[in-house]
Amino acid sequence: MFKVYVAILTTIAVWSASFLIISRLLAVVTPMELTILRFIPAALICLAYIAARHATGVWASLRKNLWLFILYSVLLIPVYNGFLYYGLKDVSSGLAALIVGGSPVCTYLLAMSIGDEGFNRKKFLGIVVAFCGLLVAIILGSEKTFAAGHLLYVAAVFGAMLSAAGQGVIARHLLMRHPLPVVMGLAIALGCLPLLFFIDGPFISRAASLDVSVWLGIAFLTIASTIGGHVGWFYALRRLPTTNVVIFINLIPFVTMFLGHFFLQEHINAWLVAGGVLLVSGIVTTTRSPG
Repeated sequence: MFKVYVAILTTIAVWSASFLIISRLLAVVTPMELTILRFIPAALICLAYIAARHATGVWASLRKNLWLFILYSVLLIPVYNGFLYYGLKDVSSGLAALIVGGSPVCTYLLAMSIGDEGFNRKKFLGIVVAFCGLLVAIILGSEKTFAAGHLLYVAAVFGAMLSAAGQGVIARHLLMRHPLPVVMGLAIALGCLPLLFFIDGPFISRAASLDVSVWLGIAFLTIASTIGGHVGWFYALRRLPTTNVVIFINLIPFVTMFLGHFFLQEHINAWLVAGGVLLVSGIVTTTRSPG
């Protein structure tokens, strides 16, 4: 069990840093450009690996759960990243991380509705406390007024949060039936198919003109966050209940806000800290509950 929690915490650290890197990169490239540059190389790496090691298993997996793979891949790549990248154009990385950290609320409700998990009062209480912390951070901790324009970006990040919740439930079902490399490789590859329609001459010229620092950031997102992060996450999902894994997403805001304060000069106020304390309380309550 120690290895499982090491995998979870390492993944959380990498994904926390990713929020900051994405915020920086979006000042240089568009959301669509970043999505393509990040995920197309990841898809090629994953396809090469599963072709060499799991070629027969790929076709068998697709025959058994084609539509489940398609749904998961759409939520994983175009939907989640489209919403998140759009929202990060006006929402701070710390606040965005807090909002995405609310996904365990939806994950628990989804898992319970399809019979993956039974109702547990203590676990539900922990998730409610975590969600209250999220509300405190959004309503009282945000530095921006809730004008209609800003709310649109906040709503986009909420869309990413809902996508993350759906991913958690679907991934657990797929991992109970198929090998981890096959699930990850197929999900990333299928999710990248719509992106191919946006690769043209101007995009290639634009990519060729990017600085080395931009490419280093993209490489981190591709290798450490996309591939390494999902390997660690899937490893944990195969060994713990969905909600007990996904609740750790709430740790991301702490690391993200800390890094954002020192590297991006993002302000941390008392309400953000208070909301974070509630989030951690929810994590402890939920993960210590049976089921």
